[in-house]
Amino acid sequence: MIDGIFQRSDTPTDIKLDHKYDKMSIRNVDPTTMSIILDNEDNQIALTKNKDIPLMGKIHIKTANQDVIDSNNPLRYYIYSEETCECG
Repeated sequence: MIDGIFQRSDTPTDIKLDHKYDKMSIRNVDPTTMSIILDNEDNQIALTKNKDIPLMGKIHIKTANQDVIDSNNPLRYYIYSEETCECG
């Protein structure tokens, strides 16, 4: 479970309940708390070492290439977004 604040763009995107975005589906939209709940109940995601797993759009999970994965050394991972720089 990931709880965080993400702003992917300055351009708003229309969303609909139960709409699927790649592996994720919108399950709840609460305008009062300005929150959206997405889940992957319909798409199992297996985290194993040295993988790059697309979640939705340009958002991915990258797992570490570690030799030992156990209760003392759980698999390390991070969420990232593929972006391009319009550097001038």
